[in-house]
Amino acid sequence: MSAYKRVLYRVAVTSRLTFLGLSLIANVVIPDHKSDGFLAPDLDNVANESLLDRVVWFLFGGLMRWDAQHFLQIARSGYSYHTSFAFFPLFPLAVRSLSVIVQFILGLNVLTSLLLSSVLLNSVLFVEATILLYQLSLAVLKHELFAFHSAIFFCLSPATVFFIAPYSESLFAFCTFKGMLNYATNKMVPSVLWFALSTFVRSNGVINAGYPLHFQWFCIFKICELFSTNRIHISTKIFKSIFLAVLSCGIVILPFFIFQAYSYYLLCMRNVVNHSQAMMRFSETTGIPLVGMPAAITCNGSISMPYFELQRTYWDVGFLMYYKWKQLPNFLLAAPVITIVLYYGLKFLSNNKESIVIPKRLYALTGPPMSIGLPPKVLVYMVQAVYLTITCALCINVQVTTRMIASSSPIIYWIASSQFMTKDNSFVVFRSSSFRSTDDIKPSGVLISTYFMNSALGIELLSNRRAITPNIELERIVTVGSVQCTTAVKTLLQKRNGAALHARRNSRMTKKTKLLPKDYGV
Repeated sequence: MSAYKRVLYRVAVTSRLTFLGLSLIANVVIPDHKSDGFLAPDLDNVANESLLDRVVWFLFGGLMRWDAQHFLQIARSGYSYHTSFAFFPLFPLAVRSLSVIVQFILGLNVLTSLLLSSVLLNSVLFVEATILLYQLSLAVLKHELFAFHSAIFFCLSPATVFFIAPYSESLFAFCTFKGMLNYATNKMVPSVLWFALSTFVRSNGVINAGYPLHFQWFCIFKICELFSTNRIHISTKIFKSIFLAVLSCGIVILPFFIFQAYSYYLLCMRNVVNHSQAMMRFSETTGIPLVGMPAAITCNGSISMPYFELQRTYWDVGFLMYYKWKQLPNFLLAAPVITIVLYYGLKFLSNNKESIVIPKRLYALTGPPMSIGLPPKVLVYMVQAVYLTITCALCINVQVTTRMIASSSPIIYWIASSQFMTKDNSFVVFRSSSFRSTDDIKPSGVLISTYFMNSALGIELLSNRRAITPNIELERIVTVGSVQCTTAVKTLLQKRNGAALHARRNSRMTKKTKLLPKDYGV
């Protein structure tokens, strides 16, 4: 094992322990915020608590917030609520499988074993994903120190809280980076299989189908270059590449359609399902239907995609559907990642336009030195990151952008590393007048501190059920503010109109007085 890998293992493990400690402190010291997030009724109470159960809940209970409630509810009871079908099955299945072993060894109850299993699973997967990102960066960029810095930035990612909590980000990053590493080393069969597993983890795994598709496009280009005189041989080879491209893409996106078929069966075709009384009461209170109840999706016998309908119904997912004034803080939250990816991505694409059509340079064994920027081999990864960013900004809940990019693409870490290593073009170069002792400020310290502060803030917010923008409260504030402004404007207009009316009356009386004859007695 290289020295870089040994250091990365220590940094990754230390970062997990550090952020878990911050989560514990935030959960103990700071009061919980009353949020409008989903709270699964079958996860509220912990039965048959032992001392070890209470210790586990004391250490990690602050991580079971927001979407973690959905994942653990699915891991315990399966797909029961209609909203559960927005979450793909591989992570809950992995947590449930590991919890059986944990429960058998430690004697914990079901809920505690699920919570502990999810934290352990995510911690191990994150450490392995760190090493995979290092290997991927080294394979693509051929620069050991650059790859090391990229992995360090991954350990301090602003989305690190989602890599610790019972979310699917760690598993998705592991599968995606594993597929990318195999792709970068031209091992297409394992690459396609790992990308297919990523689709079982999260819906945006279908975008990874672009990697084998682009590789086959390169093969077609290479075939035309090598066999330009033999048309029959070219036709056979091209047909084979097209077939492999379709097959590879089909394998990557197949898990998505399998889960949609399963969702449609449960939501539209299964009418008799037994649910606990607590789940029934929760469904009546919140209006979220259970499986077996009338669905919020179209069940008319035609082909339907429950995922998209449920996202649109419960989360306002759709083109520009999230563009509301009350969501402005969420857009501000996502603005840094969106700005960085789009700025560097579009600049990179404009400088490498020829590589989009002629992919020869992308699969070359050597590339330009890192001192002049990211090499053309980064093109496929950059296109994926830019596409994801634009999709997040226009079509989905924009606050998801940071964690989606952080777990789906190495680009954000490569950009950070490139800025860290090239100070002249860095975001963290300061003017001498900005600080009293600018010479003592190192770009590395500022950049890492910024990363750490974002990560720590995310830990505090999640551990206390705080959203960056609690939508219901924000909507109430906006509504009350609008009403108050409207009332004030109406009052002002009424006063102004009253004054104008009084002035007009006085004017008319003055005119009448001037027109009266002198002997009228006025």
